[in-house]
Amino acid sequence: MSKSLQKIGVLELTKTCINKEIGDLVTKHRYDEIVKLELEDYFRDVTVSLRKSNSLTKSLKIFFKNQTEEVLIISSKSLDFKQKISVVDSLNTLKKITEIDIRIKYN
Repeated sequence: MSKSLQKIGVLELTKTCINKEIGDLVTKHRYDEIVKLELEDYFRDVTVSLRKSNSLTKSLKIFFKNQTEEVLIISSKSLDFKQKISVVDSLNTLKKITEIDIRIKYN
């Protein structure tokens, strides 16, 4: 893991929900509670090793049916680099299996 980024939680996109673990707080958001997901570049990581791996920091906005929203700052790839799939790949797959409005913005 990069010395400049600290892992404080885990975000998991499953077939039925988003599981979020931050510290001791565990939250599960079912897709039927979500209207829209927006992903955009937050800022490019400045360490040489992360630049070489093309890792980016992303802003993931979750818009809920109850008119609330949540913004999470996440890495585009798993910080421990054990998984090869990116968050963009996961959201593109999610587009195919849910009715959520998913927007991926490239800066």
